Amino acid sequence: MNENLLGGKLKNEREAKGFSLEKISDELRIPLKFLEGMERNDFTGFPGPTYERAFLRTYAKHLGLNGDELMLLYRELKGDTATPPELEPEKEFTPGSLRLSLRKRQFFKITEGAKFGALIALSIVFIILAVLGIRQCGARGAAGAQAAASGSGQPRMVLTADVTDECWFEIVTDNEPLNKMLLKAGDKKKWEANNEFVLVNIANKDAVRFELDGKPVDFGSHKGKSIKDFTLRRQGVENGQ
Repeated sequence: MNENLLGGKLKNEREAKGFSLEKISDELRIPLKFLEGMERNDFTGFPGPTYERAFLRTYAKHLGLNGDELMLLYRELKGDTATPPELEPEKEFTPGSLRLSLRKRQFFKITEGAKFGALIALSIVFIILAVLGIRQCGARGAAGAQAAASGSGQPRMVLTADVTDECWFEIVTDNEPLNKMLLKAGDKKKWEANNEFVLVNIANKDAVRFELDGKPVDFGSHKGKSIKDFTLRRQGVENGQ
C-alpha cells in the first residue's frame, strides 16, 4: 500500500478547494500541527488513537471526502487489519491536546482555588459549631450554603442537544472541567447547570439543535459552520468572541 495515499488525498482535496491549513484549523479548532501531520501521514504527538480517528473524520468531512474510506487507509497505515472498534471520545481530557485560551485557563485557576478555600472555610465553621453545640445555627448555615450552591433556590437550567450529523463538541458546565466528545447522528445529550453553559467549540453547528429549558436556543446573526465561546444563561445567549 502507498503510505502517501492517505495524506495525499487530504492535501490534494484541500488544495483543489483552495483552503489553507490555517483557515481549516481556525474553523474546526484542530491545532495546525495535527492537520499538517495528517497530510504527512505522521500521527506523532497526537493525544491518542481516539483523537487521531476523531480529527481524521472531522477533517475528511470538512473536505467532503468519504470518512469510512479514509479510515480504511488510516488503519492500513497504522498496521491495524483487525475489525475497527467503535469510535468513542476520550473519557479524560489530555492537557495540551486542545488549548484553551489564556482567559479560560486563568478563569479555571481562580475558580478552583476559590472552591478549595471555600471548602476549608466551611469545614472550620462546622467544627466550631459542633464544639459550641449550636446545632440550630449549623443547620441554618448548611441551608444557606445549599441555597447559594443551587443559585439562590432557582431550579437548575437544562440544556439538551439533538444531533443530526457527526460533530466535534466541547462544553463547560458552570465551573466544571472542559467536556469534549465526538457526537454522532441520532445522539441526544442533556446537561444541567446552576448558572451557565459555555459552548467552547461546536465544529458543525448545523448538525446540533439546542434547547435551553425546553426553548430553542437562538444564536442570533451568527454565521459560519462552527460555534466558539458562546455562553448560555437564563438571561440569554452571549457570544464570547
